[in-house]
Amino acid sequence: MSSLELENEISGWSKINSDVQLNSKLSQIQQLKELLYEYSNIFSNIPGCTDLAEHDIELESERAIVAKLYRMSPRQIEILESEVYKMLELKIIEPGESDFTSPLILVEAPGRKTKSEGG
Repeated sequence: MSSLELENEISGWSKINSDVQLNSKLSQIQQLKELLYEYSNIFSNIPGCTDLAEHDIELESERAIVAKLYRMSPRQIEILESEVYKMLELKIIEPGESDFTSPLILVEAPGRKTKSEGG
């Protein structure tokens, strides 16, 4: 397990554990927390991939489709580069070459701070 995976695993479990803030009147809170702890290995914030399914994209034409990049601020570029690096490290994506291009779009969740902003 890489250091990134371990870091995400620990923070993922901590988040799940802290998110389980149920109404204190429920008699099953402790039992639920024990089950979450016992099976914590199946809960993760680390995205994964599977080889159980394959997907082919059939094109109508062999003509390459090329789309220009969208304008982004240096901060947005830094965020995207960081996310791509994480996905490469976790082997979710792999480098490739193609005549086809499609721009990445950064969608920031409202109210969430980036790590560089202390979030």
